[in-house]
Amino acid sequence: MTNTLRIMVVMAAAAVVAGFSAQALAGQYYVVESQSGIVLITDHEPQGNATVLKGPFETREAAQQALSSAEKERLGTPGQGRGQGKGQGKGRGTGRGRNR
Repeated sequence: MTNTLRIMVVMAAAAVVAGFSAQALAGQYYVVESQSGIVLITDHEPQGNATVLKGPFETREAAQQALSSAEKERLGTPGQGRGQGKGQGKGRGTGRGRNR
């Protein structure tokens, strides 16, 4: 009966350690720049064409404090990134539609 109790204690301890390690991994924030030049703070490591500028950080506040003034200006808005288009529209803008 003593061996069974020891095994149960070891299993319970392993479950607690696994739970804490999963929480520790989930609390990582990154300062990321997308291909179009948008700077974002994400809670996961980016994949694809995004570039990690800084991180990982344990809290979102720590990631925000680590931003430089230039990065703060581009936070969440399109910047001078490596995007493809210039965003120039080709519409005629005749304005014949009816506003409601």
